[in-house]
Amino acid sequence: MSGQMSNALATARSWLFVPADRVVDRFDKAAASGADAIVVDLEDSVRADRKAAARAIAVEFLAARASGIPVVLRINGIRTAWWRDDAVAAAHLGLPVMLPKTASQDDASRVALILSADDARQGQPRVVALIESAAGVLAAQAIAQSEHVLALAFGPEDLALDLGNVASEMNPTVEHARLHVLLAAVAEGIPAIDGPSLVIDDVEVAGSAARLAHATGYSGKLAIHPNQVAVINTAFSPSDEEVAWARAIVAAATTMEQTGDGATQVDGTMVDEVVVARARRVLAVAAASA
Repeated sequence: MSGQMSNALATARSWLFVPADRVVDRFDKAAASGADAIVVDLEDSVRADRKAAARAIAVEFLAARASGIPVVLRINGIRTAWWRDDAVAAAHLGLPVMLPKTASQDDASRVALILSADDARQGQPRVVALIESAAGVLAAQAIAQSEHVLALAFGPEDLALDLGNVASEMNPTVEHARLHVLLAAVAEGIPAIDGPSLVIDDVEVAGSAARLAHATGYSGKLAIHPNQVAVINTAFSPSDEEVAWARAIVAAATTMEQTGDGATQVDGTMVDEVVVARARRVLAVAAASA
């Protein structure tokens, strides 16, 4: 994975799933949706009797296609019979993987060992660790500390199943886990990606969930349908008003540095180091979004 592609994933807002066995007819539509990253899925969206065929379809298609959009291969979990062949396929394609049901650092390391068989790619984080079990939540910080992990993603539905097939919506245990995964990622300085909204016929549901995830501190969100992408991108992008505010703050800070003033204010807001840092982050996110 090139450094440019790695940087693109680090700032990705929307991660859109495409079933591996439908990649030929759905990839272009996914690319046209405006998604920041495409996740070609070998796991949940592919039946057990279609795993090998789906892998072959995905490898043939992706090997022949150059795409400016970052592509991640979601392989099957490490406790299945398919994960190793999936990881070999990702290594062949030079793609990072999303590893479902990551429960420990060792899970990520075993996959990374296959992905980094090519010396040219050793040392690069290449695993998006999908945390969707109680064990994974409890190990989230250790997983985030792995040199192989480039981001944490949260899977509320599988976690709800692991908790005893409880409802994931408005569940305090699931919400606690969502925040725990977020804090683990932020503490280690890697992106945190929120789980998808399962409602596909009402984009406002996805938009509301994305705005909440952004307000909480997540840096992006998984999507299961192209019509969710635009509202996710909007939710994770600074508004024109926020960008104008940030520019005013940075301009005031620059003036302070030039004049030697100790403090100033912009529209009634005291300009200090924390406010300036927030403003610069807003501008950096806006630039990446553009």
